[in-house]
Amino acid sequence: YVEKLEEVERANVIYSNNNAYVAIKPYQNESMSEVLDQKIADQVRKADNKIHKVYVSINPDFFTTMKSYSHDIRSGRNKVSLYRDFSNTVMNFFGVESE
Repeated sequence: YVEKLEEVERANVIYSNNNAYVAIKPYQNESMSEVLDQKIADQVRKADNKIHKVYVSINPDFFTTMKSYSHDIRSGRNKVSLYRDFSNTVMNFFGVESE
């Protein structure tokens, strides 16, 4: 749903419990704003209405990392090490622990 927004070229979304972590690659010259943040949160909640908190970043490093995690999840990487790595990344980018 997030990629349907006109401001978003690509998006990676990972759900953890009732939180969503979103890395977007915006279209050229698009910057993060409260309006865009809310639009993304609305789209995430449209996909899953159980989501309470949505964390969004346009940081290119975070986008690349989330793309890698998405690939690891689909390929069945060891869940314990993946969760640990993901938790560390979320703490570094958002200052919160993944739940």
